[in-house]
Amino acid sequence: MAKNTDNQLAHSLQDLEKRGLGSRSFLYDEIGDGRLKATKLGRRIKILDADLQSWLASQPKAHCRPNASKVRRAKYLERQRQRRERKPRSRELAADVSGHQ
Repeated sequence: MAKNTDNQLAHSLQDLEKRGLGSRSFLYDEIGDGRLKATKLGRRIKILDADLQSWLASQPKAHCRPNASKVRRAKYLERQRQRRERKPRSRELAADVSGHQ
């Protein structure tokens, strides 16, 4: 039976590592620097769920830039649109010039 980690009151470092929250050494560094609060229960180190949630909330937010290929595609389509708009305008100027002769 799979263990439900959503309703746990405390988490082991191994659980956090399995969930992808960092390596064991990274988590120890966070505890050592005082950013992540840990509780020692006997020989085991546990992270209370409330402490985990506050640590996660304190992490910097990721700022993702748009996909470079999508940006290039958008610029390309904008140039194509501008070129299509210019062609009829040049035909109108050609008609005006030929009409003046």
